Amino acid sequence: MASMKKGIDLTDEQIKRQINRLRKMIFSDYEEFEDGSYTGDLNEDVLELIATHIPVGEELSEFAFIEVVQNCAKELYEWLESNVNSVDKRLMALYCFDFINQSLSTIYAIEFIDNDGKDDPMYA
Repeated sequence: MASMKKGIDLTDEQIKRQINRLRKMIFSDYEEFEDGSYTGDLNEDVLELIATHIPVGEELSEFAFIEVVQNCAKELYEWLESNVNSVDKRLMALYCFDFINQSLSTIYAIEFIDNDGKDDPMYA
């Protein structure tokens, strides 16, 4: 039976150091506090990258929102990959998706609308 590798094969300390490397690339004036929280301003390149994926004045279906998150996270991953060294690629991919998902979720208001099943696979 083939062995299944679970999770990312890094210690907690390695994960913390690598996430801090990513945060220092994403944020300028990055500062971490003892309670694990942090502060900083988005790097101008990252801010522009995110802005190119935000449809202005459009309603997004759940599927369209996920697509925006995926595309933006992929572009952030590619940008980070060319600008940071010594970070596990799986960790970086997970971090990018989580960061972009949280960031865009704070920008968009989520509300339920009646769309006559347009985005419901049950009606495809």
